[in-house]
Amino acid sequence: KDFAYGTAAPWPAAAAGEGYSLVLVHPTANPDHSVPTNWRSSAVKNGNPGGEKGTTYAAWKALNGVADDAVDADGDGLPPVLEYALGGLPGMPSVAVLPRPGTVEASAGMETAVFATLTFTRSLTADDVDYVVEDSADLTAWETGRAVFVEEHNLGDGTATVVWRTADPVTAGERHFLRLRVALRP
Repeated sequence: KDFAYGTAAPWPAAAAGEGYSLVLVHPTANPDHSVPTNWRSSAVKNGNPGGEKGTTYAAWKALNGVADDAVDADGDGLPPVLEYALGGLPGMPSVAVLPRPGTVEASAGMETAVFATLTFTRSLTADDVDYVVEDSADLTAWETGRAVFVEEHNLGDGTATVVWRTADPVTAGERHFLRLRVALRP
């Protein structure tokens, strides 16, 4: 397929000169090649373009001896599917991979404003996972598609740190909430 790709966000920045390859996520689903979020950087430097394979939740469970999707063997509050998606380890507490709130300054028209952010770690090889960041003003009605991708930084260990922000700046008296929804693809 012919398509044009970029070297800056929302394209995987680590694949633009840092030694990582550009890898299509979930290629068997034949995703739109022109959509940046359908791509990731390779899990390791000097990756093999077109040859690197992701993994599946079922394969990860077998490799890590996970027999029950509901058992949190290490007591960190993360069920196995979240350990897998966020790059945690099922036999070791992995609270460092939990999503974290924050803020970032960014352009808002002609001025700079403060936006609420959500930062999380994701497994680069978990190609059967959809990561969806949702936005809400009241914790009741959640919207998909409003949050804005900020950046993804390949950590060189098979995971990446991902940052999303609210579409609207944080202003006095207004509330903004972001959450991460993780779902396995069929």
